[in-house]
Amino acid sequence: MRKSLRAVRPGLGAVLLFLITWSQLALVAGCGGHSDTPLSPSASPVAASSPAPAPAPAAPDATITATVASGASSPVLETTPDVTLNGSIASLGGTCPALSMSVAGTPVKTNSATVFNVRACGELRSGDTVYAMGPQQADGSVLASRIYYVAPERASAPAPIAMPVEVTVSGEISGFTGTCLAITVTVSGTLVKASTATTFSGTKGCSGLQNGDAVSVVGTQQSDGSLLASKISYTGPAPVTDTTLNGPVVDLIGTCPALTLSVAGTPVKTNSATVFNNRACAELRNGDAVYALGPKQSDGSVLASRIYYVAPTAVEVTVSGAISGFAGTCLSVSMTVSGTLVKTNSATTFSGTKGCSLLQNGDAVTAVGTKQSDGSVLATRITYTGPAPVPETSLNGAVVSLGGTCPALTLSVAGTPVKTNSATVFNNKTCADLKNGDTVYAIGPKQSDGSVLASRIYYVVTTPAEVTVSGTISGFSGTCMYVSMTVSGTVVKTMNSTTFSGTKGCSLLQNGDAVTAVGTKQSDGSLLATRVAYTGPAPAADTMLNGPVVSLGGTCPALSLSVAGTPVKTNSSTVFNNKTCAELKNGDTVYAIGPKQSDGSVLASRIYYVAPVATPPTPIYVSGTVGSTEGTCPALTLNISGTVVKTNSATVFTGKACADIVTGSSLNTSTTRQTDGSLLANYVQVVK
Repeated sequence: MRKSLRAVRPGLGAVLLFLITWSQLALVAGCGGHSDTPLSPSASPVAASSPAPAPAPAAPDATITATVASGASSPVLETTPDVTLNGSIASLGGTCPALSMSVAGTPVKTNSATVFNVRACGELRSGDTVYAMGPQQADGSVLASRIYYVAPERASAPAPIAMPVEVTVSGEISGFTGTCLAITVTVSGTLVKASTATTFSGTKGCSGLQNGDAVSVVGTQQSDGSLLASKISYTGPAPVTDTTLNGPVVDLIGTCPALTLSVAGTPVKTNSATVFNNRACAELRNGDAVYALGPKQSDGSVLASRIYYVAPTAVEVTVSGAISGFAGTCLSVSMTVSGTLVKTNSATTFSGTKGCSLLQNGDAVTAVGTKQSDGSVLATRITYTGPAPVPETSLNGAVVSLGGTCPALTLSVAGTPVKTNSATVFNNKTCADLKNGDTVYAIGPKQSDGSVLASRIYYVVTTPAEVTVSGTISGFSGTCMYVSMTVSGTVVKTMNSTTFSGTKGCSLLQNGDAVTAVGTKQSDGSLLATRVAYTGPAPAADTMLNGPVVSLGGTCPALSLSVAGTPVKTNSSTVFNNKTCAELKNGDTVYAIGPKQSDGSVLASRIYYVAPVATPPTPIYVSGTVGSTEGTCPALTLNISGTVVKTNSATVFTGKACADIVTGSSLNTSTTRQTDGSLLANYVQVVK
């Protein structure tokens, strides 16, 4: 049997090869006799493996395979190490993360599992110097598990990024600070920090942990010696089940937050961790109804984690009787019922054969509501309990024979005498505005003398009749949608509610176009159009030209120019976008849109200026040793191997924090040239 093991140790960049060779072992029969089976020892020695290949940088793992040698009873274990290639990228193709390239003459492929260091996948370029590491495939290519970019100034490969080592500490919590999930605790002398990525398990979560709790913490050691926790497990006993007490507060003493009180006959204590709901600690009083929740203590008291104040439920009051002192307007009215002042609001409901607007002094009602601090009742519902009111009569027509003085008028509507009084409600016109000829609805009960006592008078606004005019447009002026034109001798005006139809909209209409305008006649004799329909022939289809402006002449708004070899004209109807008429100049790229004229030119209805596309800045990579630093993080000025690089709040720092950069630090940076010639870093990798 032969076993060979070859492994790459992470972080050292060296390959360690062990070869252990055994002679084949003879299997002896149970009685000790000699065996001539194929398992007898072989006289041929096992050949030693060839020397280990030269060390490769930072190859952190290996591919392990197992084979069974011919005639052997045990598998031969072999470890196939990652192949490490170093050189310039050639023949770069594909789309991230699936790239193909050649490094040191060997095809290399990447996929979604490939880790890119120093430069992201999308930043790689042909000519970049890299280390490509991964297993050799059957077709001879290498499937890279890692691609390390090497900055041009560095003579050797970049220092490998050390894999974080998980550390476990167990013990009791002390020094608990912060709020979940960003807390800091000390466990067995180690400062432990949690973050939003930390998971909590056990019978206590983050919010239940406190000093003295036993926990086990797993995380990674930080540069300051602290442990950034990935998992915190509570290992102590299950927390005591909360006790819930409900009742009035009794024997309240102490000073917030440390109160003592009694609820439902049980002593209750509070402390700085107690949460008070609906009432603050300082507002709590004897007699307040509360829920106190918390664990039972050894002395029988409850240490409250929460105190919920329960507001008292208002008791409904019912009063019945005849209304007096009725005042206000529906729905906010007040009245006196059986000596109790009753008030209503928008939430009050009215029932029975009289609603709010019909109630009056003397009506029998039942009011249900809650007693207020001033002794009044705020009604939730009022029920009219008297006899059904006389059915109302509704009259419609013109006002005739108007007489009297407001509010006591006499008039005739539809041949029936009508009277009003102080209870009559006038709608759309006041009592004083009413006049003979007005169209109204008069509503109220029929009186014994045949007249109607109006509870309501509705003035009906006369709807103006629609007028239609058709003809050709002249005197067109204004800007859409507020234009004015003359059609068949009538001035027609439009506004933003006017609709335009036909094959020409508002922006295309002009003198000489045939239209039909529908609207209402105004006091000045004009027509306010609700709709304007173009009835002439369909306008010529727009022509669209695109290109730079050439041979620009004329004065705004009447310009002449050439676009894409076609003459273009503008006028007062032309709309200019992105640049005004006066700003247009030769060389500007535009779209000119409008109908083709009989002379071959285009009369532009719209000119769209197209702004040139800005070219993104080319990144400049600077690497080397910091010779000097100026400023305060994040705004630093760094001299890196003779090149001045600046940072700001948008700069991303990796490897170490901004504050860790000192003279002598080794940095890799990606920068862009600013308008003043300086270099501004997009990211800075602190190598050491």
